[in-house]
Formats: sequence, structure tokens, C-alpha cells
Amino acid sequence: MHTLQDKTPSWSQACPYSPRVTGENGQPLPQPKAWTRIVLCAVVLLAGLAGMAILSGLGSPPEEKAVTEIPLAVETVKAVPAPCAVHLKGYGQIRPLDSVDISPEVSGCVASVHPRLETGETIAKGEVLFAIDPPTYQAALRDAQAELERNNHVLEKMRREEIIARLRMEDLQRNLDLAETELDRYRQLFEDNQAVSRSALDAQERALNAARESVAAQRMDVDVYPIRIQETLNAIESAKARRDRAKTDLDHCSVRAPFTGRIKAVHVERGQYLSPGQNVLTLADDSILEIIVPLDADQAAKWLKFFPREDAASNGTFWFAPLKPVTCQVRWASSENAPARPGILHRVVRFNDRTRTLEVAVRLNGKTATTGGFPLAEGMLCHVAVPGREIAGTLRLPRHSVSYEGKVRVNRDGRLKTLNVEVAHRDDKFVYVSKGLLPHEHVIVSPLSVPLENSLLLEHPMKDRGIDPLPAKADGIANKKKPAPTGQRKDA
Repeated sequence: MHTLQDKTPSWSQACPYSPRVTGENGQPLPQPKAWTRIVLCAVVLLAGLAGMAILSGLGSPPEEKAVTEIPLAVETVKAVPAPCAVHLKGYGQIRPLDSVDISPEVSGCVASVHPRLETGETIAKGEVLFAIDPPTYQAALRDAQAELERNNHVLEKMRREEIIARLRMEDLQRNLDLAETELDRYRQLFEDNQAVSRSALDAQERALNAARESVAAQRMDVDVYPIRIQETLNAIESAKARRDRAKTDLDHCSVRAPFTGRIKAVHVERGQYLSPGQNVLTLADDSILEIIVPLDADQAAKWLKFFPREDAASNGTFWFAPLKPVTCQVRWASSENAPARPGILHRVVRFNDRTRTLEVAVRLNGKTATTGGFPLAEGMLCHVAVPGREIAGTLRLPRHSVSYEGKVRVNRDGRLKTLNVEVAHRDDKFVYVSKGLLPHEHVIVSPLSVPLENSLLLEHPMKDRGIDPLPAKADGIANKKKPAPTGQRKDA
């Protein structure tokens, strides 16, 4: 019969990989039993637990503190119901509506020039810009006038000769009648009683033939006179035309300003020889100015005001319908303080297929462009605002309060909420929202750096700053210049 001790494994058997401890004689020392080791471990564990219980009973637990939420200070504005007055904006250079190149119509040397014929000067209508030496054209006019007078004298002479020829024709016709009567009488006497000789009868017959020839020749002369008179009349008309041309050439020796205008360029000097058609100066009429403004084609198609298409089609027009002549605001782009001048939208100029823009013409009155500040002149780059259609039922917000993704932050019951809205239009200062926002709702305009949704808010109405602020950098919902405090919790 085996005892419990015999069944209990030795230390070496329980831990075969543990090092064996031997004595001086090399024999292994006796190892402690397993149950002894278990008891020792339990005693140590109980002693540790008793020590922890004693230490925990020496002090009292810490007092619990309440967690306080710090509100986020923000500025807000009310979403104001306001109709959206869309303005299409673009840039263009001013140019005069009328600008002509002046050229002489006759050749010759320049005898004189206007005393103020310099670039930038204004010349009144009808003043002589420059004059070509006229003696040659004066002589041509006198020659044409003399030829006309000579033809008039020839015509008068022919008309008198015609009268005389017709009178002579009557006399010759009378002589012919007498000769025929005399021949009949001679022939009767010769046949009755031989009272006249045969030679006398023949002589009378020759006289009759001569009278007939004279009448025929005179009649031919009389019939030719109307033709000769008509030829003379034609010569007179030709002489008149040469005279008028010579007079016109003489008048063209003095080149006058066709309208009151500004000298843009001058290429003529006294003594210079000029040929017909040679461009010598450019004159611009600044009474009406025009600006060609390129507008985004999509925006123009959506917002520009045209007259009804039916009205244009009825006139056989297959171009853009006429634009409504709305009043535009024109401002010099190089000056921030330049006053705005009114201009009138005039027409569609063309569609630029390279830039995909619709170019429209805006006209300004010259008097308006030069009053009320620094004048607008040719070559200036101007900013033009063209009013378009209006959108009703929109809410107006500062531009930076709405992100480009169409999100706004609002204050609802003192908590921050992010809403998705539908933007109808954006301009330089405002955004017009058509859907997703309630009227008079408090919209946060402060630049926030990724705030927590549903954060507690401390609201301050935004003060009127005159110009809507546009922070420099966009981050998430709104633009910002520097980080702002966000909603957070703090243990007191």
C-alpha cells in the first residue's frame, strides 16, 4: 500500500528544467514539497491585501467636482429677406464711338497748318486743319469757267443762226412757188400760140430746179440746227461738271474738321507734299464713349435682360435679341476712390469662342464721363456692373458666412448647428440663399476653426462695419485670419 508521500512528485520531477542543487558530496539536496510552496504564496498574498486595506483606511476619498462647459463667443447676423439684384461684372477699355483718319483728297504741298494741330488738342467742327497750296486748282477753276462761257456763246450764236436759217427757208420756199407758177405760165403760152420760145421755156424750168435745190439745201441746214444745239448743250454740261470739279478740288485744298474732336495722331508738317488718300492725322469724337465688356457666357445667358425673342424675329433678325437699355455703373479700375458714372447697355457685340464670353457694348455720354471727378478717357480700363434680373424670396447673408460647399453655421437654442443651403447668387459682399434657411435666423459670421457640433454659444450681434469683411483664408465652413476658441470642457 502506497502512502501520499510516495505519490507526491519531487521538486525535480515537478520542474524537470530547474537546476538541481547538490551537496558537498555531489548528492542532490532534498527539495521542498509543492504544497509547502503554495501555502507560502497564499500567505504573502493575504499579507499584501491586509496592507492595502490598512492603507486605504488611513484617508478619506476625494470630493467630486462638477464639470462646467465654457460657451463659444460668436458674432451673428440675421438672415434678412431681400430680393437678389444680380449684377454682371466685367472689365473693358474706353474708346470713342467715332474715330476717323483724315486724308487729303488732292495732292500738293502743305501751305499752312492749324496753330493747335497737336496730339491731345481739341479742334472745333469746321476749322481748317491744314491747307494745300491752291494756285494750280485756282487756274483749273478759271479754265473750266472760261470753257463754260465759250460754250454758252456758241449756243447763243447757233440759236440766232437757226432763226435766220428758218427765215431764209421761208424766202426760198416763196421763190420756189413763184418759179413753179412762172413755169406753168410759160408752158401754157408755148403750147397755145408759140408766144414764147423753146429756149425761154427751158430757162424757166432750170430756174425752177435751182429753186428746188436751194429749198432742199436750206431745209437740211434747218433740220441739223437742233442736233448742233443739243451737242452744244452737252458740251455746256460737261464744262459745268469740269468747273464744279475744279471748284471742289479748290475747296479740298482746305481740309476742315468734320466734327468737334480730339487730335489722336498727327503726321503732317508745313511744306510737306501730300498725295490723295495719305493718312496724315486721326480725329476722335469724345462726345460718346463706348466700352466693350466681356461677360461670362453662362451668367449672361442666365441674368441678362433681353427684349422678347418674338419682337426680334418679326424684323428678320437672327442674332441676339436686343438688350434692354439698363443703366450700368462704370468705374475707373485703377482708382479705389473713383466715382461711378452711369452708362447705357447698348448691344451684343459678339460671342468670343476663345474665352467663352459674351461681349456687350456700354455707352457713356462724354459730358457725364468728364464730370464729378477724374474724367474717363480713351484707353482707361474700367470696371462695369451690368444689372440683370432680380430673384425674389431670397435671404441675404455676408459672403464669408456661407462656404463654397453651401454650408452655414447657425445659433439654434444657444447651440451651434451646421446647415446645408442652396445659394442663388454671390456677389462681392453678399450671398443670397434660396433654400435651407429660415428667415431672420441667426447665422454665425465669426471665423471658426473646426468647432464642435452642438457647442454652447455666447452670441454677440455683428456690428455694422461698413464693408463686409472677407477673411484671408478658407478653412471648412468660413474663412479665417487666426484661430478662434472652440467649444471645450474644463474640470474645475
